[in-house]
Amino acid sequence: MTSIRAASLISVSFSLSFGFACSSSDGTLEPNARAGAASAAGDTSAAGDTSAAEHAGETGESGHAGDAGDVGPAGEGGTSMLVAGTGGIAGSTIPNGGTGAAEPNAGGFSGEAATHSEAGSPADGTSGSSSAGAGAGGSGGDASSPLGAHCAHCSAIALGSPTWRIAGAVMAAGTVGTPDTGVQPLLDFVGAIVEPQHEYFQPEGIFGPGIPHAGPYVDEGYALLSGASIMVTQSFTVSKFAGPTGALLTFNVVPSDLAPLGSSVDFTSGPIIPNALFPLQIDGDLYREGVLYDKEFDGFCNGYDAFDPPIPKNGASHVMLWLGESSSYVPDVEPQGNYDFKVSVVDASGAGWVIHVPFIVEANSP
Repeated sequence: MTSIRAASLISVSFSLSFGFACSSSDGTLEPNARAGAASAAGDTSAAGDTSAAEHAGETGESGHAGDAGDVGPAGEGGTSMLVAGTGGIAGSTIPNGGTGAAEPNAGGFSGEAATHSEAGSPADGTSGSSSAGAGAGGSGGDASSPLGAHCAHCSAIALGSPTWRIAGAVMAAGTVGTPDTGVQPLLDFVGAIVEPQHEYFQPEGIFGPGIPHAGPYVDEGYALLSGASIMVTQSFTVSKFAGPTGALLTFNVVPSDLAPLGSSVDFTSGPIIPNALFPLQIDGDLYREGVLYDKEFDGFCNGYDAFDPPIPKNGASHVMLWLGESSSYVPDVEPQGNYDFKVSVVDASGAGWVIHVPFIVEANSP
């Protein structure tokens, strides 16, 4: 399933602000705030309160404790980033960060994360920096990264005890459209990447289940982008970020070792995100240099039993989310700088994850 958002959200699910897109192995797409779509696999019962995702300093519990990860020393003007320990991806954020001192938590996370400022001033921490950029010596994108080998300086924090996790986060340059064109160029671009594994469901406005395909699904985004000859990167030039091209983020929601077994479009029996945990509520914000840049990345992904007609399966084998942004959606702000996607995904039980994915927009080459 797939959701998208571009300066909005799509559920592939697809997000656009450009947006957000939500996609699961049986991905769906649903139009969002600015333009986009969301993908689903679950029921429409009310989702749990997502406010916890907005408060730095709360401890996220995890069912998988791991060895504490190391934290790279903070560079000048930047806090060091969190690195998950082996097998552990949860822990707590500590507001007003800036020292970079390691502080292991039960879930296998160590280190401090600086809170974001929603106004022009930096967060209260002594560093005053955005978490978008790791300090010199910070973590790199490798197999120990909490969001996968292709997501440098990324972090993930658990909310409660989810039976699923976020994995395989990657970024790339791609077509996101503009306020004038709307979301259709983004839908066309993502569709060309995710089909035939995921197909567009017009009534739901979602890239839903396509042809059954076997896992593992944790690196599906990277595999699909690579198969389309699209280079994965967290560095963009001003021209590439100007629209109709922009920065795309995709990641997968996948069952954890605690997930129940059941049927999905991809198999008769296997680990699933059950329908009862849907809808997934997505709350995405994009920060530039620690200041809120775009908050239009919110949406939800419904489950199979909320499709019309319903899909007679127990749940989703995975959900793929897509978000995108370009400076055409925020034309009054200088585009160059360090950015940080902060995205929370919370299920109907109130459990979930908050992730941070940084990227940079640089001057055009001479």
